[in-house]
Amino acid sequence: MDFSEKYRQELGLDEAYVIKQTELLRKAVDATAKGTSPRLDNLSTLAGEVFSFSRSTVLLSRILSVFEAYVLSRAILDTCINYCYMMVCDQDEYDRFVDFSRRNVIRALETRAKAYEAIGKSISLPDLRAVGPIKEVFLRFSSPKKGVDLTRWETAKSLTMEKKLEVIASRVKGFNTDFFQSARLFIYEDASEIAHGTLYGSVLCTGVFWGNKDLDSAVSYAFGIIKTLYLVIGSLIDSVLLVIHTLHPINEFVKESKRNFDALMGA
Repeated sequence: MDFSEKYRQELGLDEAYVIKQTELLRKAVDATAKGTSPRLDNLSTLAGEVFSFSRSTVLLSRILSVFEAYVLSRAILDTCINYCYMMVCDQDEYDRFVDFSRRNVIRALETRAKAYEAIGKSISLPDLRAVGPIKEVFLRFSSPKKGVDLTRWETAKSLTMEKKLEVIASRVKGFNTDFFQSARLFIYEDASEIAHGTLYGSVLCTGVFWGNKDLDSAVSYAFGIIKTLYLVIGSLIDSVLLVIHTLHPINEFVKESKRNFDALMGA
């Protein structure tokens, strides 16, 4: 049996689940566009990122690029948590998140200028940080003691992933924090090992640490990872739809997402 046929037989239903979930997310965002919630409109690019990264994970998995899919899955998890949190958090936290993104536009221009300087090309930029509204945003995201730019939008280190999930759960009925914790434990550390170029990260998806010694066992192990990632991604989107529903009714999409999950589990 060739690889593509083996993939189709073992992971076809799981892949279909992810694709169905991404389509539901796209439809939900379209349905809520220019509705009663400015937040949903402003945050729609995060939904687009989840859609794009999820579809990319499928494409990578089809050619057994498991390491790359693993790294993308962490980005999907982070984006889903921020997306859900931003939809329901207090206004001052939301405003801070938006201002941080505005600050980073200017910071990105400065960084690119430095990148050209590193190869002997000088680019002159106006002192954008001195412009009134921009100056206020930079002051908001500067360390009061050291005067350096902050690299996080969160108001304090105490606003951890766990804290964000607690806030979401307190404001969205049925939001499953245990699932997110499980997803974090499965994805976060290993994806970081891959992204940061450690020796462990370069081989973890082969299952060599669990006794795999030949290609067939390595492929089977990789299929297991892909199967889990598909389940996680589809379920993350299910949670996102539930949170969107608290701001704008999308009951049919929420129900269809549950049916998609039940169909996968009953297959």
